Amino acid sequence: MKQQELTNEHWRQVKEIFQAAGELPAAERKAYLTEVCAGNPSLLTEVESLLAAHEEPGSFMDTPAFNLAEDPAGAALLGKSLGHYRILSLLGRGGMGEVYRAKDATLGRDVAIKALPSDFSFDRDQLRRFEQEARAASALNHPNIITIHEFGQEDGVRFIVSEFIEGETLRRRISSERISAAEIPEIAIQITSALNAAHEAGIVHRDIKPENVMVRPDGLVKVLDFGLAKLIERRSFDTVTDANELAEATTAAWGGGETGVVMGTVNYMSPEQARGQRLDARSDLFSLGVALYEMAAGCAPFARATAADTIASILEKEPPPLAQFTSEVPEAMEQIIRKALSKDRKERYQTARELLDDLKSLKSGNTPVVSSPAKKAPRTGAVKRRLLGAAFALAALVTVIAGAVYYSRGDRTIESIAVLPFVNVDENPDAEYLADGITETLIYSLSRLSDLKVRPRDSVFRYKGRGLNSQTAGRELKVEAVLAGQIRTRGDQIVISLDLIDVRDNRQIWGARYQRRLADLLTVQADIAREVSQNLRLRLSGDERRRLVERYTYNIEANETYLRGRFLWNKRTKEDFEKAIEYFNRAIAMDPGFALAYSGLADCYLTMTTYGMFPTTEEGFSKTKEAAKQALAMDDTLAEAHTTLAHLAWLHEWNWDAGERGFKRAIDLNPNYPTAHQWYASYLSAMARHEEAIAEIMRAQELDPVSMTIGLDVARTFYFARQYDRAIEQSLRALEMDPSFYRIGDCIEMAYEQKGFYDKALEAQLKAMAARGSRPETISALKAAFAASGWKGYLRKQLELMKAEAGKKSLPTYSIARLYARLGDNNQALDWLQKAYDKHSDYLVLLKVDPMFDETRSDPRFAELMRKIGLAP
Repeated sequence: MKQQELTNEHWRQVKEIFQAAGELPAAERKAYLTEVCAGNPSLLTEVESLLAAHEEPGSFMDTPAFNLAEDPAGAALLGKSLGHYRILSLLGRGGMGEVYRAKDATLGRDVAIKALPSDFSFDRDQLRRFEQEARAASALNHPNIITIHEFGQEDGVRFIVSEFIEGETLRRRISSERISAAEIPEIAIQITSALNAAHEAGIVHRDIKPENVMVRPDGLVKVLDFGLAKLIERRSFDTVTDANELAEATTAAWGGGETGVVMGTVNYMSPEQARGQRLDARSDLFSLGVALYEMAAGCAPFARATAADTIASILEKEPPPLAQFTSEVPEAMEQIIRKALSKDRKERYQTARELLDDLKSLKSGNTPVVSSPAKKAPRTGAVKRRLLGAAFALAALVTVIAGAVYYSRGDRTIESIAVLPFVNVDENPDAEYLADGITETLIYSLSRLSDLKVRPRDSVFRYKGRGLNSQTAGRELKVEAVLAGQIRTRGDQIVISLDLIDVRDNRQIWGARYQRRLADLLTVQADIAREVSQNLRLRLSGDERRRLVERYTYNIEANETYLRGRFLWNKRTKEDFEKAIEYFNRAIAMDPGFALAYSGLADCYLTMTTYGMFPTTEEGFSKTKEAAKQALAMDDTLAEAHTTLAHLAWLHEWNWDAGERGFKRAIDLNPNYPTAHQWYASYLSAMARHEEAIAEIMRAQELDPVSMTIGLDVARTFYFARQYDRAIEQSLRALEMDPSFYRIGDCIEMAYEQKGFYDKALEAQLKAMAARGSRPETISALKAAFAASGWKGYLRKQLELMKAEAGKKSLPTYSIARLYARLGDNNQALDWLQKAYDKHSDYLVLLKVDPMFDETRSDPRFAELMRKIGLAP
């Protein structure tokens, strides 16, 4: 992304937060700002300074300085001069000032100028830190540290002049491409060398992170921004041991409990920094360890959804093994990173020189001997101090973020999203399964977040190949945001481009480009899901954060084979089902613990049974059940497998209690899985628990408003609840969406019949028959029967036509029983219901609520049948 685009995006964020904060009561503003700026103290400082300077936010929002089209960063110095420096362009802006590119008129060279905004001039603390940056950095002379030329003041503007660095930040490198294992030691050596020089000069940086490291095109690394550096006394390393001193230090670290500005960036804080203890050089080495881990893994080791959770992770959690993310990093490099990340600083590298020696040894081809942190039981006093420090740090953090709210207030809240089918830009047929597979994986991951409604796979894949823009698709899908993606493949490389769009105003929330090896696809998918949730500013529980990046296999080939199986399953032909089953079995052979592959098998068997592709439903359901049970044996948290087993339990096995338990378990695991709500609604409807059934089916429709099968079940649920007008209304609405959806015809016909509107009932059914391809002579015969003998003549003709099919296919015993009941012949109706029972017809689950049998219920034979299938005591 170009520098101008970065500036626009930054100021768009500042603008939104500033505007939202200005609309809040002053009492709520502080908590809101602290929450949305968690982990970004410079952003917090910027917004607070703007609020302080403009009591009425609207007055500032209307000025050209905040108009992105005119001036994306409100760069007041553009075109002006500071002494003999002519300001050329704005490079960026942070909490400590604006950074400009300028021309040194005396020496004819380009320089970077960091200017403290005039709004901050009255703030002594800001001035002290600004001057401290200049003095600390200018005292250092090292090729890997930015060179400071001058510190001055002109026309009331304080500024630092430094060398101008062409290149990109390490953050940009990490975000745009995976850094190779061979590059990591080289970059690490240069950063460590810079820190070694600073530490020997008595300076601790205190904010080492990828944003503060520049990489030039020639590979030279520069460490920036000593704005948080602190000149420390040359003395032996101390630790805070007194509880009172610790409390005082903790409070000081959080800005005395007043400003809420954290000194440092949360993701990269050392444990002692998070606790507010005195810092020394070893804190920088921990922060560097975090950056090195992120370079290797592609994600930060302790980052969580909130600052509070991140602090807790830094203090208590060990980072996952790098092997979970990459197989390229040598074991010795991982040992170096692990040692740098030791929570006890006495077990960490004690000096940058020690770390530098190990890194150089590794680069030269030697294997450094890295001592592992001691695994000893801590002394009671140490435990108390550690817990006390954690308590103070977390208590301070809780105070800062108390009353936190969502990033997006009012019309900015994002509650629903659709992941549109990723586009295979090269139209490479061998990569089509990847485009679909990545889409499905993201849908699956995001749907497990309770505060986000995610449109399911069947709804969004209607848009595959249609070429609609994101906003149009999003509006049709009735969501507030869409994620659109493109993939390109080049040999063993994959490039994924992403856009997260706010549908309401066609505004880009976030965009990214990932270039990775195909072997890293699992990591990339987890990264994308995490980035999307973060940019939507969702509040996630610890369990949800774990689910978001959960992997079901670490076998790359097994995952690729599984994606191919899913691709074929979605084609819905017998041949493709059989090929999909073959792929799922291959994936299981590669990784016998691959739960999703077993779930894929269950889906294949269940769909094939529904489509009548097995000789008997018994065989199909048996295979489905076995595969679903295998999936749950590997992973009991798969909502889809629980839903499948629950569906089989009540519908086919008439095990009502097991069915309800399974549905509830599935919904607890994934509240956004529409099929679980849909099938549970069918269960509740059959149990005559109509209010609960309506609530569940409406929830399913809310999650997937364009699903025709859910729309059909909404109509059926109203029908069985005897709410015939609502059933008709829902059916007609479904037909507006898809006039060819013939399956809705039976529901419309029966609802109209119950209201006595026989002409409309006939019209609806004949249209449905035409849509499903019934022979014209059959339709004509039914129409003639109605004209000659009315509604009962029409029903008798239906019965005659059904029986005429005997010998060609299995008779629909329940449907024939229903026709006899509609004709008033209860004896024949009960005879055919017994035949349905003998065949174990799934439709018998409707006996308790089917209006067509209302006149049959008083017969003892009907009551006995209800008892045998468990619907009556």
